[in-house]
Amino acid sequence: MSTKFQFLDAAILLIEDSSNNAGIVLTILKTASPDIKVNHCEDLETALTILKKPGISVILLDLDLPDSRGIETLAKVQEIAYDIPVVVFTEKDDEEQALEVVHQGAQDYLVKGEIDERRLLSCTKYAIKRKQTELRFRQQFTEKATQILDPSRCREFNHNMDWLEQRFGKQGA
Repeated sequence: MSTKFQFLDAAILLIEDSSNNAGIVLTILKTASPDIKVNHCEDLETALTILKKPGISVILLDLDLPDSRGIETLAKVQEIAYDIPVVVFTEKDDEEQALEVVHQGAQDYLVKGEIDERRLLSCTKYAIKRKQTELRFRQQFTEKATQILDPSRCREFNHNMDWLEQRFGKQGA
């Protein structure tokens, strides 16, 4: 079943050291959308260099690379690319690890042997949308917090409280 990949302008960074696994993912992506941009690298050092430049929409990340292992791999990627959604792509069908990586900020967790076209494409699309929503909410929260903590507003609030206390007396005293 061919699922049309709706994010044709998406640029995917596939960080995978197994050429067989990378080949499967690349074939799925290119079949779904021949024009999709996929950048593939086999180690974390190369990935971090790529991530320092703009243009990546989503990251498919193997946690076990030649130069990094486990949850630390995700942490190092997120240090550089906190605003890019990460989908962990691993051999281990481990629910505890899946929950941990999602708790640490990954958008999803895929087991390599269970990936098909529909799952990979929908997971990638949803990861992009969830991250966009997360960043939008974070921006809104930051703006509201800045307004609340704005010193001029604090002075205004304190001035109003002083006026109320003078007018009606100090409450609770």
